[in-house]
Amino acid sequence: VLAPEMTPALNNLGNARAAMGDRAAAEAAFREAVTKDPNFADAHANLGNLLRLQGRTDEALVHNRRATELAPSRKEMFEGLGQTLSQARDFDAAIAALERAMEIDPGYVEAEARLLAARQQACAWEEFEARRAALAAHARARIAEGRDCGVEPHFAVTLIDEPEFQRKIA
Repeated sequence: VLAPEMTPALNNLGNARAAMGDRAAAEAAFREAVTKDPNFADAHANLGNLLRLQGRTDEALVHNRRATELAPSRKEMFEGLGQTLSQARDFDAAIAALERAMEIDPGYVEAEARLLAARQQACAWEEFEARRAALAAHARARIAEGRDCGVEPHFAVTLIDEPEFQRKIA
């Protein structure tokens, strides 16, 4: 039995198991971590994200929300909550969570892409084209720096309708 101060090790074990594709073992490690330390935000976030990937949205929301309560200044906590809320088709709440991630870090390209997608799904068209153009500019800049574009390739190709750009992100 691990001592409560070992919860980061359990969280790391959960991440390793998830990376290996062993979702059951990952879930068990994350659950043990949040049981030993209910205030460990990373374990709540990781458990929520894992549950979301399994389609267990209601359970995921509990942990993603708890992660944002425990770590209100961490952008990735709000991005995870936004993804789960989008999956739950609560687009207004997803937009609010993703906007919070963007308030924390205005250059957070991944959250901007998810925010744009949530706005599209919610038919929230105000500022849509301006945000799409800004995201495309971020993607172009990252490609020019030799980095990945910062957003998932299937989404990035819809940003800029130029074959040369699309080849670079493919």
